[in-house]
Amino acid sequence: MVLLWSLIRIVFRRTGVGGVLRRIAARPPRPDDLAEQRLVNLVEEIAIAGSVTPPSVLLVDTPAANAAAVGLTIEDATLVVTRGFLDRLPREQQQAVLAHVIASIGNGDLAVAKEILTVL
Repeated sequence: MVLLWSLIRIVFRRTGVGGVLRRIAARPPRPDDLAEQRLVNLVEEIAIAGSVTPPSVLLVDTPAANAAAVGLTIEDATLVVTRGFLDRLPREQQQAVLAHVIASIGNGDLAVAKEILTVL
């Protein structure tokens, strides 16, 4: 039974949100990169304005411009942003996209996604 439990735990760790983030090489923002620190400040500012717990921020080094929220609850939400998002979009557009994603977190969309994944 212990071996079976260990196997199930390994499978879920590889296929869960954490496993996906490790596979796409998501990393925390670098403290010496001004654009990445501005992103963190912008996320915190928008989250506070929306009365949502500020999500943690991870970056993926790819030229595509994209942002998404992952996690199971508001408390463990993580905002994943690509480097292309930082490099290609001006601050106003970044703010609009991030506000939309953070609003999705605040509206409980992560809980809905969790329920759908549970059923599947």
